Amino acid sequence: MRDPNWVGPHHVCRIVLLSFGEIVMARDEEPYMRALVKQLASGAAGIKGVILEVGFGMGISASFIQDQGCKKHVIIEA
Repeated sequence: MRDPNWVGPHHVCRIVLLSFGEIVMARDEEPYMRALVKQLASGAAGIKGVILEVGFGMGISASFIQDQGCKKHVIIEA
């Protein structure tokens, strides 16, 4: 019997991003993503250059990158 919450191979809610029933991103990753962007921003050049991000997911890291500011932010998504 099909799960009544099934909406296709990919499903996004506020808490998790599911792909084929597997969690691929979750809100509890926010502190980790924030720390990564903070570390990137604290480098010698900061993140004032061009950032290439592979995958948008739930936009968690993209939001933090945008908050820090950069010259250009490119996201590649399948």
